[in-house]
Amino acid sequence: MASQQNVFAAAGEGNLPEVKRLVEAGSSLEQGDKDGLTPLMIAIKNGHREVSEFLVGEMSSQSLSVVTTSDKWNALHWMAAFGRPWLDIWKTIQRKCPDLWDQTDGNQKRPIDKSREHRDRSQRHRQLYQELEGALQDEYIKGISKKVEKKCNLTITFTGHEGVGKTCLVEQLRNNVIPPEGPASTNTANIHVKYMLFDPETFEKETIEEGSELEVGNQRIKRVLTSPGEVSENRNETDSGTRIADRSTTGVPLPSTHHNMQLLEMSLTPEQENEVDEYEQFMKWLNDCNSKGVDQWEESMNTEHPSREQQRLVQKFLTIFSRRLDRRNYCTCCSSECCGNLWYRCQQCVNTNICKTCYGRSIQPEKEHDSSHTMIFTGHTGHKYKCRGCECSCLDTLFKCKTCKDVYVCLGCYTKDRFNHPPTHELEKIVRVKYAARITSDDQHEATKAVLETVVQTDTKTKGLVTIYDFGGEKIFYNTHHCILTNDMIFILVFDVSICLDQNEERKEAGYDRIEFWLRSIATSAIDEALKKRGTPPIILIGSHMDLVPGSEDEKEDIFRGILTRLSSNPEIKTVIQKHVKDMFYVSNLNDSSKNRELYDKIWRAIIDAAECQSQWLKEIPARWLALEQELVKKKIAGYKVLEFKDLKLLNKTLAVPLQDAEEINTFVRYLKTTGYFLCFGLDEWEESLESKKTRGRENSCFIILDPQWIISAFKCIITSPKYKTNLSIKEKEEWQAYEESGELPVGFMQSLMKKETGQQFIEKFKFICIVMETLGLISSPLLDTNEELEEYIVPCMMKEAVPSRIQTILDKPFTIKTPVLCIKFDNDFIPQAIWDKTIAKCLHRFRPMTEPGYEQSELIQRGFVCLSENNLWKVVLNCHKNAMKVLLFARSGSRIPSGKGVEFRKFLDFWLPRVLEMNHQGHFRYNYYLHNDYQFSKNEIMVKAEDLAELDQLPCQGGNGESFLSQKDYGIWFEDNTQVQCSVGAVDALSVHVPDRSPSPKEMARISKFIGKDYQSFFMQLKCPIASVERFFHDYQGFSCRVPITKILVDMINSRPNIGFPQIAFAMKEEDIDVKQLQTVLDSNRNYQYTDMDFPETLLQRALSVNNVSILIDYISPKVSFILFLELNLKVNTIETEEVSVRDVREQITTLIKRWIKDEGRAATVHKLLLAMKECDMNIYDLVKSLQENI
Repeated sequence: MASQQNVFAAAGEGNLPEVKRLVEAGSSLEQGDKDGLTPLMIAIKNGHREVSEFLVGEMSSQSLSVVTTSDKWNALHWMAAFGRPWLDIWKTIQRKCPDLWDQTDGNQKRPIDKSREHRDRSQRHRQLYQELEGALQDEYIKGISKKVEKKCNLTITFTGHEGVGKTCLVEQLRNNVIPPEGPASTNTANIHVKYMLFDPETFEKETIEEGSELEVGNQRIKRVLTSPGEVSENRNETDSGTRIADRSTTGVPLPSTHHNMQLLEMSLTPEQENEVDEYEQFMKWLNDCNSKGVDQWEESMNTEHPSREQQRLVQKFLTIFSRRLDRRNYCTCCSSECCGNLWYRCQQCVNTNICKTCYGRSIQPEKEHDSSHTMIFTGHTGHKYKCRGCECSCLDTLFKCKTCKDVYVCLGCYTKDRFNHPPTHELEKIVRVKYAARITSDDQHEATKAVLETVVQTDTKTKGLVTIYDFGGEKIFYNTHHCILTNDMIFILVFDVSICLDQNEERKEAGYDRIEFWLRSIATSAIDEALKKRGTPPIILIGSHMDLVPGSEDEKEDIFRGILTRLSSNPEIKTVIQKHVKDMFYVSNLNDSSKNRELYDKIWRAIIDAAECQSQWLKEIPARWLALEQELVKKKIAGYKVLEFKDLKLLNKTLAVPLQDAEEINTFVRYLKTTGYFLCFGLDEWEESLESKKTRGRENSCFIILDPQWIISAFKCIITSPKYKTNLSIKEKEEWQAYEESGELPVGFMQSLMKKETGQQFIEKFKFICIVMETLGLISSPLLDTNEELEEYIVPCMMKEAVPSRIQTILDKPFTIKTPVLCIKFDNDFIPQAIWDKTIAKCLHRFRPMTEPGYEQSELIQRGFVCLSENNLWKVVLNCHKNAMKVLLFARSGSRIPSGKGVEFRKFLDFWLPRVLEMNHQGHFRYNYYLHNDYQFSKNEIMVKAEDLAELDQLPCQGGNGESFLSQKDYGIWFEDNTQVQCSVGAVDALSVHVPDRSPSPKEMARISKFIGKDYQSFFMQLKCPIASVERFFHDYQGFSCRVPITKILVDMINSRPNIGFPQIAFAMKEEDIDVKQLQTVLDSNRNYQYTDMDFPETLLQRALSVNNVSILIDYISPKVSFILFLELNLKVNTIETEEVSVRDVREQITTLIKRWIKDEGRAATVHKLLLAMKECDMNIYDLVKSLQENI
């Protein structure tokens, strides 16, 4: 006993020799004093480091786990409370007894919490806290960089016709009590996002309380960080990077051969192209350094007044070749030497290096470094990532040999084949992970803290999240459903058994037709044969209302099986059932919550069993994706409804470990699409623009809906059944009836419907909601002239059913010439009507509706049927039915049909149909071209396959008009593509119009654009301009005057096709019934440069403008047409577009360009010239003159 008291005293006094003697004599290190303090705790309390270090080395994990009697403090609590920044001792304790880190005291505080609580007591306390925080951040970064989650979430979608009991089944599976009157009918869809957790191993379910979505996300990330698993074999196992498959060689290692180098060069990202350019520059500088010495070279570089970017490259060069050039790198914060693997380098600053200690403590340099910058963790720079070729320290893309240890090659040496290595060895690509500028910005600190402080259960490795989509069954909702459906869902198809047994044969057949409709519809989500074989997407059949069927349970089961047998008698449906249906049940008394609990448990088990058939089941999700997803959840909770792609990129930059590049962000968004938590639209167009490197405006069209129920509620304001519109006034009911009959929705009425639904919530986002709906093909805005205001939208799915025969009398009129009918027929027998509705929506947005005396527009635009004007002469009929679309061109003319007449319109459909299919998640559908003799559909019709007719003189076809023969001449009308515009100067001279035989200047093109207006699509089809080019420019310049994209298309087209000139443009204008004589007014030689219709003081008109006047001018220049203005002011197209790309703020662009014009023109930059240019752009010159008179 005396010996034990002596060890307490010796530890308190810091007498290390005495402590050693007593320990050797057998004194206990586990026993505490009267307050429960062990000798170690006493030494820590009194600040005796050497004694503490000795005791920790002698103690077992059991003795280290002792806590004090009253406070329940362990040894780490004591170190935290008394501010002992002895990290080596702390780490030794953690290694011996890992549980101490998360152990809580009597106040439920961990050691890190205690350190945070006491951090302001002294410098020691602050130092310890910073060290611990740095260690925590390192732990977090390491886990977020390396770990993955195997996706095991469920998205369950309930489908079926109205009144079958889908919502009752949803509530039963959610264990909710159904009221006696039953649940309300579902209007469009109800979404329950992340409402339940389930254990994929034990099948246990746990309801998530409302408002705890953020906590669930933190638990999910923490579970991944604490799991023993690392990244998959496809990812790097170092702290510094993650391996990703190259697009051109997905999943295939790259042998070090010249052939594969060429393959890689073809798929370089813009960032990697920059890396190769930098490499070439670095090689030149390296030669210079070798020839005249690095100091002399650096001095010469500094005397040449380098730009900031040049300075950054110089410093990067000196950093990565520091070992070869015998240079040292120092921390920008603390000036200590950065050596080994303990530093980070900023990718944006000229020369910012931060050692790992400063980075972990969130110490920021005082210079230009900013929190938006990204950092590269150098990770053993100097030896581990040393390039085998140039001996640089790889900070960017590199390749690692899979055979040799620690053999790396930088991207430059790889692409230029400048390294020696066995050609049989395989290399794999590594993209270095980029980190935030500082890990502990306030938001990052809180996010990290929230995750690391989260307590999770350790009884299972993974928990899945359950999201439920309950779709309304009315037919009108199907178009909106297809905007949401993916193959990463489990479909619960509910049908009413009693209808299939109805005595009324017509009602009975309708019951079976509905089941078959949904089975076909769901099966179309299988994007390839591999998924079909796997049974993706999985379906569970539920027969409802079995309580209405008489008989015993055995008899009911026989009846139910009989229905399934009847369904399987159709070979197509039998195949769907065999491949996709995983289980089937029948249910009685769906609205009684006291019954069938055992059955509902079986249905749950079947759902979980079917989970492995989801397309993304057990796919690996990087932990950093979960961190970014968690940030989206925070935005949603904060009230944000939508996030544009550009905002997602900015949000990504704020993360501790951001996603690495645009390609990874794209992949992340594709992952989001499959979760069901968010809705993502426009990604396909953005990826197309990335591939073409023309991304202007595309970030605004790719967006994420953070609250799916919000956008669904917007849809149901205008696309719904009349039974849900019970709160309309008499006037509004009349307007609704007119809307249902025509499909035409006035903007004012649309706003009124949305305001009635949610007050001002939708009105504030009205423009965005319209963009979403138009992007999805749910609504279409008609073509507008430059100064027209949008008054109404067309809603294809709300239009009345088509009666194609109604226009036969138009086609039978004298002197009407008709092309053979082009038929686009899909390989699938079943095509959702939404495909045709959305295709027609795209057509209505780009062509004028046809007008015909004696016909209402509602007769010429119907659901699945539309008559359009391709130009002044030719009209187009589109007729869609089941899995085919027929296209007919006709005109009233005595002339013959020119060869290739239908080619451009076919190209238009070829452009848009695949995009509509992708939009509908059915991009895997394939179609073929046929020719026919009848625009209407009839039984037993025989079509001619286009490719067959290309090889034979003629073939027979059969339609409603009887039998006829089609020839190669008919084929040529749709498929013989003459790339030359059929025109000559003589053809234009025949119109008594003289135009020069040359290409117009950009300024003249801008003036021509004024005459084209909303007929741009058919005008450019006449000029054989690629549809993709037209769509890209109009997409990129949404919100601008249509003159801007028209001018840009003309500039782009004439630059690539010099044979297009005034004669060809005149011919196209003539075909569009645009007054060709107006071309005379666009020529510079014919312009009147003096005002004759307004009285402005001559002294003012001749006054030269200065840069001091720009602040006055800027308020009167319309951004929507400023591009045209600057062309009129003789600025070059490249000058204007360079400013557009480099400066995102439009007002700043205009300011810079006006100053540029004034500087270039000097005294010739007069008020007169500016007013003349503004008049050409229809800008307000009168108010500008008044302002100039008052101010200059």
